Amino acid sequence: MGWLDATEERDTRGLGGLAKRALRQAKGAARTRARVRPADPAERSWHIVVGEYPPMRGGVSDYTRELACALAKAGDEVHVWAPAARGPLVEDPGVVLHPLVDGFGPKGMVALARGLGAPDPKKRLLVQYVAQSFGYKGLNLPFCLALASRREDFSVMFHEVAHPFERGQPLRHKVLAGVTHAMAAVLAYRANRIFVSTSTWDEYLRAFVPGVQRARWLPVPSGIPRDPSPSRIAEVRAAVSEGGRFGIVGHFGTYGSVIVPLLEQSLLALFARHATCKALLAGGRGIEFAEQLSKKHPSMRSRIVAIGHQPGEEAAAHLAACDVAIQPYPDGITSRRTTAMAHLALGVPLVANEGTYSESIWRDELAVELVRGATAEAMGQMADRACALLADPGRAKALGARGLGLYDRLFALERTVEILRSQAPFERRTGV
Repeated sequence: MGWLDATEERDTRGLGGLAKRALRQAKGAARTRARVRPADPAERSWHIVVGEYPPMRGGVSDYTRELACALAKAGDEVHVWAPAARGPLVEDPGVVLHPLVDGFGPKGMVALARGLGAPDPKKRLLVQYVAQSFGYKGLNLPFCLALASRREDFSVMFHEVAHPFERGQPLRHKVLAGVTHAMAAVLAYRANRIFVSTSTWDEYLRAFVPGVQRARWLPVPSGIPRDPSPSRIAEVRAAVSEGGRFGIVGHFGTYGSVIVPLLEQSLLALFARHATCKALLAGGRGIEFAEQLSKKHPSMRSRIVAIGHQPGEEAAAHLAACDVAIQPYPDGITSRRTTAMAHLALGVPLVANEGTYSESIWRDELAVELVRGATAEAMGQMADRACALLADPGRAKALGARGLGLYDRLFALERTVEILRSQAPFERRTGV
């Protein structure tokens, strides 16, 4: 697109001017918003704007579908605006789908504006924000400016905030960082309320958006069912453990490039320390990871079971069959990690690492076995903690129960719905 090409050619000084103009427009929208009659809370009409929705795979996609269904089940009117996928968007009772053929390009934004129509006090616009999901390689500033011009009750949920500025990064990355910071600031200034998937994002937003309101922490719940069939769990457990001969250490993820090295280190240490355990790998690309690992370390082949991407019930049954789970993350466990939430929601004892973005709750609540950092030494310690839990079923059971209790209290989908539906319409902010 023309504006995208021009942006790429700007130096950082020009980019700063673009961001400042965008922020001035957003501040103007913030000063004039919410000048219509507040609606009766019983008349809620949610309009969820999201960059991915099933059949598209992804954590935000699954989360949005579950949230939309839960809001509809609670009696609210629910609309979802999302890019059209290769197949039809997945339909659910009470959820009205609006596939945008052009995504969030110019034609898509026109379709969105026409579909939303005139401002209506009962409408609640809820943006599930991940910059990359709205197209144009994460540089869709016009999308944010168009949303900021709307006059509905407006909330934004930041699953991610912006690409970071880093010393010595290429110009292209500087442009990406500058534009995504401007996009986040535009929406933060305009929003009647801000939600964040981890409390770390609140601190980050307030550091670069002067005077912005405090965000409300809204953890992302597990994306798989919480009540898999007991008989199926028993079948999986018997098969993987070979009739109880092996303990089962689970991992759930997408096996991305930043996590694979950590997981490989932890599994190598685990198998070296514990001769009678197997790794059960769930999630997309798990089979490919298992094949690569087995080629590098042939002795590990018989000790790894990979199931790949599975329907929710089947994935849940496999995770619930595990004695313990390990989840290393380069930046540490946070409340936006749905893969960690899946274990907690099923009561599976979890070993994870504490990192830059980890909230204090993980250390305070003692609901997860924690190691510090993402070094090779830390991955070895993660293996040690997993071995200790395998050797002490009573301790493992108690840890799983604490994790389940924490999940029910703070992270469950019911809690998310309760928070969203309890927000007063057209809340005003201070500090703009």
